Amino acid sequence: YLIRSSPELMEFHANKVSNKYINLRQDLHNKLKEILDDKAMNLHDILEQMERERFRKCQTRYTSLNMRSMDFYRAVREMRREERRVLNQPEMGGRQSSIKGNWYTDLLRNLPNEVKTIWYYEVIIQKIGKYGLVENTSKQG
Repeated sequence: YLIRSSPELMEFHANKVSNKYINLRQDLHNKLKEILDDKAMNLHDILEQMERERFRKCQTRYTSLNMRSMDFYRAVREMRREERRVLNQPEMGGRQSSIKGNWYTDLLRNLPNEVKTIWYYEVIIQKIGKYGLVENTSKQG
């Protein structure tokens, strides 16, 4: 006998569990890979920021070290005092990067208000926001 291909039979085959979830494994794998790549990029940015901070501190300590003093402890005390003085000064007009390397909030904070109000730049900022640390951590928990 012949198998009839009625619309109900076609709908049944399309909605079978084996056909309905055939791409679920690949979709979940892709989402997980995307999340892991994003987390790796965030970690890389944070570690890079920490390395820059460490380098800046070492550079400040080296430049504040007074070589004229023959007493080691006095030189270290003066170096620490000078380092505290330099670190407490505001950087470049108050523009400080966040400690955790949150580049998206730094970008928003440093953009002029005129740029933020232009619709073309708003669209670009929203697209960039998808990759920002603040947006990603709130979406992925």
